[in-house]
Amino acid sequence: MMECVVCSSAMAQASSWRYRCRECGFEQSTLQAGAGRGVDGLETLRRTNFRRLVDHLKLLMPLSGLRCLEVGCAEGWFLDALSGTGVMVSAIEPSEMAVTTAARGYEVIQGFFPEALPPGSQYDLIVWNDVFEHLPDPKAALWACETHLSQGGWLVLNLPNSDGVFYRIAKAAAKVGWSGYLDRMWQKDFVSPHLTYFSASNLPRFVARQSQLELQSQFRLPSLTKEGLKERLAASHPGLLGAVLATMLRIALPALRWLPADAMVFVFRKPG
Repeated sequence: MMECVVCSSAMAQASSWRYRCRECGFEQSTLQAGAGRGVDGLETLRRTNFRRLVDHLKLLMPLSGLRCLEVGCAEGWFLDALSGTGVMVSAIEPSEMAVTTAARGYEVIQGFFPEALPPGSQYDLIVWNDVFEHLPDPKAALWACETHLSQGGWLVLNLPNSDGVFYRIAKAAAKVGWSGYLDRMWQKDFVSPHLTYFSASNLPRFVARQSQLELQSQFRLPSLTKEGLKERLAASHPGLLGAVLATMLRIALPALRWLPADAMVFVFRKPG
């Protein structure tokens, strides 16, 4: 029996590899964890969203002088977005991208969080961008974040939302036999698939139950933008199909702003 990490209820099997909690809606997979390159075609979207994220953080805290750790920095796009803010940035990355990002002048530790961190290291800001959902043990990761945060430090979790419109469409399609879209949302058969899917309601509940961190802010990020849409779809749907899908989604973009977002950001703070 799989136990929900949010509310400890028994989880119901939704497919051969996916489980869902009937009590709080948390979802978990039995896919194999891994470390590797993410999905192609997302650079424009990610860079745009990282700039939005940094702008939001500026409204919550004075960034200059903060010691920031990004967990899973990949190519370093979020580190680029912090350039000029006065933040003292460092990162940890398990894949070979740690080497290439470090070669660009960033302080990057190659290894896994928190094992590879220097003993007793403390940070004022710890950020997870599209990484937390890949963890086999989110509870242990959260506890480690609390340990490595300074008093009054901030934790940022940027991750997918199981209440998002595209995820709901994918689940509905899977129920009638079209499972490919849902498999893609979980990055099934990728080097590093998703292992968990939180929602806007159960993620704060999870953090409150497992830590002393206090929710300060939550907001949405677009999972699709006009800029870079063609390149993103070309990576997953090459040829005419990708071009047609890109045109259809461009038309639908204004309506998507009013529907539940598939990407969400939560900002927590450690008391002190």
